[in-house]
Amino acid sequence: MKSQIDQLKGEAEANYSASRWEDSAKTYEHLVGLAQQNNELEQAIEFAIAAIHAWKQMTDKETRINRLYQSIGLIGVKKAAIGFEQQAKTAETNNELKNSALNFEEAGTGYSLIQNYDRAKTCFESSVKIFEDLSSEAMKDADFETAIHMFDRVCKLYEKIITVLDKILIDKKELDRVAKHSLLEEKAKMEKNMALSKKNKAYSHEKLAQSYLDKDEPDCNRIAEKEYSKAIEILESIDEIQLAKKLQTKKENIT
Repeated sequence: MKSQIDQLKGEAEANYSASRWEDSAKTYEHLVGLAQQNNELEQAIEFAIAAIHAWKQMTDKETRINRLYQSIGLIGVKKAAIGFEQQAKTAETNNELKNSALNFEEAGTGYSLIQNYDRAKTCFESSVKIFEDLSSEAMKDADFETAIHMFDRVCKLYEKIITVLDKILIDKKELDRVAKHSLLEEKAKMEKNMALSKKNKAYSHEKLAQSYLDKDEPDCNRIAEKEYSKAIEILESIDEIQLAKKLQTKKENIT
């Protein structure tokens, strides 16, 4: 027995052969959606192209054709996002953690573009967890430059998660009060986590500054001052004024 897709494909092809362009195009458009539901993305693109060919046999169908071109682009983004997510999981299994985190982030970005916000959020959360672990390891190893880089990635990921949560709140207007409150609480938690990550990044700059002050090399004091300045700027941005003042004093005491 033929599948629904095979049956509809046969109908679309028959309509095209009989010059019933509109019937053929609409059937192909329906097939695009069915193929996507089955994650048959290459097939979805083929159906979209076939629909374009059918619509092009008629006049004044530019709007439908343009939508199909947009669909092809979005299907490509979805395909890329799925690919990045698969690579991330493989890398995580192989303990290639940084590579895994980067791929999860790329997947999240792709899913955001096609408005699959729940899946985007999941990927960003997977990425941020790995980067947080890597930043902790770097701090333990006194690799402060790497820690700064990792904390920076963490902060940016929390920003992305917060943006996704905002879009979920807009996209799901029908949410009941409890569900909406839960999302708002989650957003507040992410904002706190981001502030904490910025504080940790500032601390990494401080530790890096101190490490340069411990060296008896040219320009170490100048580099330490720059690192203190970066830490102070971060702390001021999250209203950690007292900590910023303490670092300012340390900076001014450099001789």
